[in-house]
Amino acid sequence: NAINVDVRLEGDELVIDVIDDGVGMNQDQLDPSGEKYIFGKGVKSSSTGSTGIGLAEFPKRLDRYARGKVFVWSHKREDPDSEVAIFPENTENIPVVKNLTVNNQSVPASTVFEIRLPISKH
Repeated sequence: NAINVDVRLEGDELVIDVIDDGVGMNQDQLDPSGEKYIFGKGVKSSSTGSTGIGLAEFPKRLDRYARGKVFVWSHKREDPDSEVAIFPENTENIPVVKNLTVNNQSVPASTVFEIRLPISKH
């Protein structure tokens, strides 16, 4: 498994994509009511026994301190045509992709964490 990072400017936002070519996540891992919700606080959200408290606070702190947003999409690697799980659910205009170009190479993207930070020009 590999993790790739793509950083770019899109309009007035700095966009950072963290791209994982791992097994992918199920919908319940990106569903706030799911038992294995990755942004869950105080629940066993991973096979390692993590409570997910760091991830639970990340979207809130990113918004509070940097007016940034985090988006996640994922599909199962063994079934690339499977339905894509998205966080936050029903997010419009999120560019869901299954392959990204990083350093002029196509990279399979089973899971993408996208961080968008507003920037201003002085």
